[in-house]
Amino acid sequence: MRWVKGSRDEGSSPMYGNEGVRRVEVSTLPRGWCREEISRGNRTDVHYISPLGVRVRNRNELGKQQQQQQQQRKYESHAFTTFHFCEEPSKTRAKTYDFTKTLKNDASLVPPIRQTASIFKQPVTVHKIHKEHSKVKSDFKGGSNSNSEKPRQLFWEKRLSGLRASYPDEDYEPFSLPSNITAVGPGVNNDIVLASIATVLHMGNGSINGQSNNKVNNFEKNPGVYVDPDQPLIGGVSVTQADVEKQEERVDAARKALEEALESLTE
Repeated sequence: MRWVKGSRDEGSSPMYGNEGVRRVEVSTLPRGWCREEISRGNRTDVHYISPLGVRVRNRNELGKQQQQQQQQRKYESHAFTTFHFCEEPSKTRAKTYDFTKTLKNDASLVPPIRQTASIFKQPVTVHKIHKEHSKVKSDFKGGSNSNSEKPRQLFWEKRLSGLRASYPDEDYEPFSLPSNITAVGPGVNNDIVLASIATVLHMGNGSINGQSNNKVNNFEKNPGVYVDPDQPLIGGVSVTQADVEKQEERVDAARKALEEALESLTE
């Protein structure tokens, strides 16, 4: 069917097709609706045609058709909103609250509030009995060297057991500890004791006294409680004047041997 455009009146645009059929765009209805007039002798049939091509004969059918279109628009709008929400997640998400921040606040610094049903503020007077309540407690810091280095495992010196220098031309001779030094701890031998003493000498800042004699007997029960990580794995050692004199004699003998060796080289 071929349509021919005709003249456009005010508020409407008539379109003529076959003889006796006249279509006009209706300004009072949504865009796309047309009014069709068909002349049949002495009478004229009037129909309304929707943008989808549905023919409406009376006002009741026109109301139903408009209602269906509105429902379809709502469904399409809801479907588009749901698809858009799934495709692009919302950027305005609720911020999660960090509950650990409240743990840093000290209870002694927060003034108490009277829990009564009153619109006026009622201050509360705090009477401190002990001085400890007025002091702000600092974080717990375990060990003397916890700020400079990480804590070590218990009896970590056992990892160094069995390590020794290699002498291809000579046999390895195991060393023995002095009589006043005794190893303490489960499975601790001379190699482990030497490693623990060397570690404390190079990395420790305090004096070396060994483990407390009162706690040595309880090592087998609970080593993690009674061992002192800042001291080597030896029993309590006390240096006497006789030990100092004996060490001085050894130093003098070593110096004399070195002097004789240097004289033999110069001759």
